[in-house]
Amino acid sequence: MELQNILFDDYTITLEQVMEQFDDAGKEMYEDIVDELLEDAADCIKPSAFYKQIPVRILSKEAVQLEDTQFDSEYLAARLDSVDTAYAFEATIGEELWNARKTASDPLEELLFDAIMKTCLDFVFEKTAASIAAQLPDKMGLYMDNPGSLAGWDLADQHKFLNLLENNAPNQEHLTVSNDSNLFETAYSLSGIIYAKGNETANCTLCPKEECSHRKNEFDGKALVTRLHESSEGK
Repeated sequence: MELQNILFDDYTITLEQVMEQFDDAGKEMYEDIVDELLEDAADCIKPSAFYKQIPVRILSKEAVQLEDTQFDSEYLAARLDSVDTAYAFEATIGEELWNARKTASDPLEELLFDAIMKTCLDFVFEKTAASIAAQLPDKMGLYMDNPGSLAGWDLADQHKFLNLLENNAPNQEHLTVSNDSNLFETAYSLSGIIYAKGNETANCTLCPKEECSHRKNEFDGKALVTRLHESSEGK
């Protein structure tokens, strides 16, 4: 499978979407400020995401190979037991929006800018996750793992994982990571793998496939994202 870029050419962040993160009192207090921040940052909203199918091979109880890269991780080896294919991805709000946040003049503006960036990443990841889920088999559990997850994948593997993605997508613009902290230099970015395993009762709300013989309920992108984040915590 070739690299799949997710397109966000016409994407804009609406005031209504950002204000969903606040209670009624917060909406009344912050709405005008958020509206101004969105107007100022309109030209900086340039998120990006891509994914690539990669083979999985269990080497031992303490090591797994993703594509041609070995990860020494008992956690990953256990999680990926019986899995032969995963989808590696990167998703980010983009450097421009992150740099715009640095222009915030006080802690309140920083807080509200964080709400804007979270809104953006939520949308970008939801679209990325739905695109990947459409490639996965039906009636299997959906899982995600990310370098640095509290459940067990060591953050020290962040560099190695991003190098793996660069090998798979040499002409793609990639996320950069601090050598000191292993954290993304552009905050509100996410990388990891999504995969399916086991047997589960079909849950249409987690399935974006429109043509499905057992569809009973509408797809819910937010429910899919919640499920994947829960799974990344070992649930």
